[in-house]
Amino acid sequence: MKRDELESKYGKELINKIFAEGYLDGCTITINKDGSEDIPEIDIQLAIKGINGGNINDNEWD
Repeated sequence: MKRDELESKYGKELINKIFAEGYLDGCTITINKDGSEDIPEIDIQLAIKGINGGNINDNEWD
């Protein structure tokens, strides 16, 4: 998903927190041919789980 799509779905504040606090690493983001970023929604869901205090097992990250 594009960042603006994620912000529409999850809220700008939460998405900014995910990026600002390092919940995603550089491997998470795919750069498309047009230069836009594509972020797998499962990675956002795992980041939200972590923010909410959930345990994330190593095998959940791709």
